[in-house]
Amino acid sequence: MAAVLVSRVCGRVSGVQLLAASSLKCPVSQVILPTVSNLETGVKGYDHKGAIKPFHISAVKETSNAHAHSHTKIWTGERVLATCLFGIVPASFVFPSPVMDCALAFSLTTHVHWGMESIFVDYIRPNLFGSTIPKIAVASVYGLSMLTLGGLFYFNYSDVGLVQAIKMFWKL
Repeated sequence: MAAVLVSRVCGRVSGVQLLAASSLKCPVSQVILPTVSNLETGVKGYDHKGAIKPFHISAVKETSNAHAHSHTKIWTGERVLATCLFGIVPASFVFPSPVMDCALAFSLTTHVHWGMESIFVDYIRPNLFGSTIPKIAVASVYGLSMLTLGGLFYFNYSDVGLVQAIKMFWKL
C-alpha cells in the first residue's frame, strides 16, 4: 500500500500526515504535497516549522573534503587485479617458475582478501554488532590473509611450488 505525504486532503486534514493512498476520499488533483515552493511561499493552513525532518536510511558518516577517502581507486585496483588474474593463472601453468608461483600466490591471496574484507565490512556493521565485533572480524581477515600468503610463500620456497602441487593433485 503506497503511502503519501500530504499537507491537506480535500480541506478536511491540515498539517503534515502520513496517509495510505487507498484511504484518500477525494481526487488526487486536490492533494497538496509539501514541495520546496510550497514551503517557501507557504500554503494556507500549513505549518511547516518542524514538520519535515531530514532522515537517513543508512548509517553514513559525513566527512570533510580534506579527510574524504576515494574508494574509486581501490575499486579500480580490485578490477585491474581481477583482470590480471586472467593472464597470471594460465601463464603460471604455461611458464612454471618460482617467480610465477609467487605472483600467483600473491595475486590470489590479495584477490580473496579484498573480497572477504568487503563482505565482512558490508555485513558485520557497527550499527548491528557494536563497535568491537566488526573490528575483530576485519582484523581476523587481515590475519588470515597474512597467514595464507606466508604459508603459500613458504610452500613455494621449501616444497615443489603452488603450480606443481596443483598439477600433481590433478594427476591423482
